[in-house]
Amino acid sequence: MSTAPYDHTVHTHSVTKPHIFEVLQAAINTPYIWAARAAQRRELRELLAQDERIIRDVGLKREDVAREAFKAFWRE
Repeated sequence: MSTAPYDHTVHTHSVTKPHIFEVLQAAINTPYIWAARAAQRRELRELLAQDERIIRDVGLKREDVAREAFKAFWRE
């Protein structure tokens, strides 16, 4: 049997909870971010309809453009 005294201190984790204003700001900003992504991806789909040379001229690969163009707007 151990004779060491029991440690009664409360151990807290170093995980911080987001401040309420950060949560509200994220909730307000999210629709704007999603709308911007949707618009960008719509433009990329239009770019896919262009000639391969135009896509290369802007320094992109068709596969990369297609992958990003058809990604859901809520995905980064």
